[in-house]
Amino acid sequence: MTFKLCENMLREKWRKRGISQVMHGELVGRRTEARAELLVRRERPGLRAMYEGWGYEQVGEKLPFPDSPLYDVMVLALR
Repeated sequence: MTFKLCENMLREKWRKRGISQVMHGELVGRRTEARAELLVRRERPGLRAMYEGWGYEQVGEKLPFPDSPLYDVMVLALR
């Protein structure tokens, strides 16, 4: 099974303090699913790099709707 993570966001004044990584760890740390999945907008390479630093790997891309931006599909093994 897969745990899908959506909208892990912080206000700008709280960014770059490690808070997002702590929140993420709390969210996925006790999950029983085999993996976590999230989407990152293709035009956000810095955000994608952050998730890669946390162990996520890009496994594909997704265009959820015809008029939506392109997203990278990223997966993190939990077990």
